[in-house]
Amino acid sequence: MPTFNSQTLIDQLQSDVRRMILQAQQWQQRSDEDLLKNPENGGWSPMQVLQHLNIYSAYYLPAMEKVMLGPSRQQNDNFHSGWIGNWFTNLMAVDEKGKVRTKMKTPANARPAESQQLNAREILDVFLRDQHQLLNLLQIARSVDLGKLRVPVSIYPWMKIKLGDTFRFHIAHQQRHAVQIERALGESN
Repeated sequence: MPTFNSQTLIDQLQSDVRRMILQAQQWQQRSDEDLLKNPENGGWSPMQVLQHLNIYSAYYLPAMEKVMLGPSRQQNDNFHSGWIGNWFTNLMAVDEKGKVRTKMKTPANARPAESQQLNAREILDVFLRDQHQLLNLLQIARSVDLGKLRVPVSIYPWMKIKLGDTFRFHIAHQQRHAVQIERALGESN
């Protein structure tokens, strides 16, 4: 399994989140019609995708915060990814060309509402708020051991993965769906 310098990994993850914030700010410039329009292939609208991401953030951000604010753990210079956490991250990751590698079925509890039921501005506001909270959590993570603290997986709460892998997985999941949003918005042009 890969090993990362903890501070370098956090720097990279914070950079990824900042890019996501910039991307979301660009999405804010689009019309509600574009944001709520389902692609011709029958996939999710951009706001359905963001609502899906908001559902995951509503679970993972408090879960990560809870373990970091628990009993103090010394920071460790290196983070050794776990087998399961690395596997989950790789499942979510996009390739070097920005293409989604693996198609997956969405769990029922993470499916978004129909586009006509959504408020694009509220969903974008929640998403951006969550991205800023994620940046703050990554800053807090600089002082904890990314390998010792473990977070329950949303679809299998009995399974826990390392905090560092949870950050990696969560951000890779967002990047995966950002590709989907861009593709859907590209059809709106």
